[in-house]
Amino acid sequence: MRNYTFLSILFFTQAFATTFTPVSIRDQIKEAQGLVQGEVVALNAERDPSLGIVTRVFIRADRWMGADVNDHHIELYYPGGELEGEGRSIHGAPKFSIGERVVVLTQFHQGKSWVQNLGLGKFSIKKVGRTEIVVNQIFPNVPDVGQMPLRSFLGLAKDLKDKKFHERFLDKYERSASREVGILRGEQTVKRSGRSIASTNNESESGQKPSPFWLVLLLGVLGSAFRLGKARKGQ
Repeated sequence: MRNYTFLSILFFTQAFATTFTPVSIRDQIKEAQGLVQGEVVALNAERDPSLGIVTRVFIRADRWMGADVNDHHIELYYPGGELEGEGRSIHGAPKFSIGERVVVLTQFHQGKSWVQNLGLGKFSIKKVGRTEIVVNQIFPNVPDVGQMPLRSFLGLAKDLKDKKFHERFLDKYERSASREVGILRGEQTVKRSGRSIASTNNESESGQKPSPFWLVLLLGVLGSAFRLGKARKGQ
């Protein structure tokens, strides 16, 4: 029944403009067979015998659950695209760009993994301050549908599916690059901190030292204490 519904949706989009109804993130996760978080590394159009032109999205997976991931990569498909000068546009189809960080809900059909519910099943990962959030392509501003902190999204998926995520180990070069990206994204904070550090260093390098008044006062107190202790011993 699920496969029949899935095919009906795909064929329907070939002839009619898709009308989307907001579906909560919770319900979408329940419906999904798989979920993958990662980075888009390639996009290629090809011809499907039943559906015509489709686009294959190649994603390097950082975290996944129930998805057909091989060697830390997954191929996802959605209807539409441009092939050999022939274009096929599907209203509401997901939009991906090379280098984009995404979370995608998936369905498996006839040996291929498909983006679930077209653009409804695709979320971009955005940085807001220090928090990463997922933003839906179709309903980015609808509560409980369009946005959620990434950590909450992943936690909800673990609870609903009662499964743990598989995770790709990041090598030292990727961790270093990730830190550099984090520094660039927080450039304003770094600059503010840098000004403060520079100010402190400049004061130190300018030769300024604690006031002699405090040094004399400290020595005077120590001298008085020494004389008082000596007088008590003499008694």
